[in-house]
Amino acid sequence: MSEPRDTAAPRREDVPERWFHLGVDYGTCWSKLVLRDYEAPTNRAYVLSPEDGLGGALRACVPSLVAIDGDRFVFGHEAARRTSRDGVRVIESVKMRTFYPEDWPTTEPLPEGFGPAELSALVVAYLLGIGTRQADRIGGGSFRPRLTMTMGVPTRVVGTEDIQRHAVEVARLAHEACRLEPGLEGEMPIARARALLAAARDRLASRPPASNPRDWVRAESEAGLLWFFNSPAVRAGLYGCVDIGAGTTDVSFFRIWEEFQTELGHFHPTGISFLGDASRPAGMDMVGRILRPLHGGSVHDGRGRETELFERAPHVQRMEVKAQSERAFEVFKTGFHRGYSREPGQGAWSRARLFLMGGGARFEPFRTAVQAPPCPPQIPAFSVLDPGVPEDLTDLDGAGIGYDRHPLLVAYGLSFTGQDVPPAEQATPFEPRQVYAPRKPREQDDLYPP
Repeated sequence: MSEPRDTAAPRREDVPERWFHLGVDYGTCWSKLVLRDYEAPTNRAYVLSPEDGLGGALRACVPSLVAIDGDRFVFGHEAARRTSRDGVRVIESVKMRTFYPEDWPTTEPLPEGFGPAELSALVVAYLLGIGTRQADRIGGGSFRPRLTMTMGVPTRVVGTEDIQRHAVEVARLAHEACRLEPGLEGEMPIARARALLAAARDRLASRPPASNPRDWVRAESEAGLLWFFNSPAVRAGLYGCVDIGAGTTDVSFFRIWEEFQTELGHFHPTGISFLGDASRPAGMDMVGRILRPLHGGSVHDGRGRETELFERAPHVQRMEVKAQSERAFEVFKTGFHRGYSREPGQGAWSRARLFLMGGGARFEPFRTAVQAPPCPPQIPAFSVLDPGVPEDLTDLDGAGIGYDRHPLLVAYGLSFTGQDVPPAEQATPFEPRQVYAPRKPREQDDLYPP
């Protein structure tokens, strides 16, 4: 068996490098990618769709599961297509198994040397491979893309030091594996994957630890705020954001500030005050498990069919789903109460508006639950607002985002590097600095000098 080839070392000196930063919304069920060209003449980010992906609302979504087909790992849409094959083992919810093993134990036997963290690293490395190939497509051979990345994680992960450290290790391992195999495809012999991760670990062992976790991972609830900040459809005011994902429900409350810009002739956003958040394991994966007996396939096979399955589910299962939606509402209320006391103009809460994102935002029981009044009768139900589309975001073909944009909000925010987005930890305005670095990074750690 050959060792992984270090494709990052050889250089074509006649072709310049160009820096791209990939926002990786590594999801429990689906992952989403937004690629930011940090050296483009104009501010530009691209929604990436996998080469073998689906159309319609899911065109920008990549399955996060791992399939084991004989002696090979399979990722992405090809893994999803093989779930019904005889002899293929499917490992779902890899992300949650990695960061919350006590809630999501791994009972399936895995190949020697592989646990959930190693599988997560391979999935993220595969996603980085999509980013590398798409950056090559943008350049058309005129430059060599240098890819850096930020991975999104639930708020609970960044709020727990040991889990955050674990997430950084997974992100760095994936990034190093991608540097060794930049165009990592959707299928790989298990033996080669084992050698690839061993080589990546050896390289990381010779480097200092990450100086700042935010260089590698950021909270999904925080990252999603940047979409609203940069969208021309969003004006100043109080807002809540509910991200109902597969594994968790994440809630954040914030205020957007704006000032009249004379040179522009209109109001322009100037900052965000982050008021409060909450995150708990209440999401669509549990709904999928409850409804799974109705279709007999894997949890992934029921994705996108939850409404249809719920409508014909027996009473007992409908009540179990309702209990999950009530858990999501409890997360919503927790985030609201944390933010309420940090807003001086508390009467303004009656005019606050709500953004819904994530796959669960399309599932009526969840959608209805989180729109209930958080503190009746003083605070009525929030009206739901369409977030619009930031002007710097486009498809690779230059077309607008005419399909479902809810899954893209986190990946868009993560496409900004950590140095461009100060931590949203206090109720004080911050403004993301859309900086175009004058130098070309050699390693991700070099992007963020101490």
